[in-house]
Amino acid sequence: MSLQRRPWLIGWEAAKANAAPAFVLQSMMLAILLAYYFHPPSAALLNALADFKQRHGLAFVLIASLIVGAVLPELFVIVFFQRGRVRLQNARNFIFNAPFWAFDGFLINLMYRALAEWLGDRTSNLVTICFLLRLSGSGDTHGKMVGIPSRNCGHCSPGNIIASMLCRS
Repeated sequence: MSLQRRPWLIGWEAAKANAAPAFVLQSMMLAILLAYYFHPPSAALLNALADFKQRHGLAFVLIASLIVGAVLPELFVIVFFQRGRVRLQNARNFIFNAPFWAFDGFLINLMYRALAEWLGDRTSNLVTICFLLRLSGSGDTHGKMVGIPSRNCGHCSPGNIIASMLCRS
């Protein structure tokens, strides 16, 4: 195998090529987070978006997945690689990608709903601390890190398996 085709070199080249776009995406996420906590109008906008998702459920998920997975990438290609010229291939790409990403959004939404049912949809400091202590190796696990608990202490909701597993009462 030639030195230029070694897998780690290919990976390194890919990492270098994607470093700037990854930094831009991470910077945008940090900006949204900071705007949420320190700019009340931004927090209001993001809360309104969350309320809209809550009201419209699956329709919101499908539309958001379609926009993020099919529309924005194709617009990126048109603007940055095709110098603003729309080609027939862009329509073909969109027709292929739109149902794929909408279905992917549906599956991800289904997974998060199942996790909320299984693990609960509320967080608490006690559960988080206990979970982190268990992950770090502290505490007595009794060999039951996985599975549905056989008891409910009253502090943990019956639907929150993780909280019940970590509760020591």
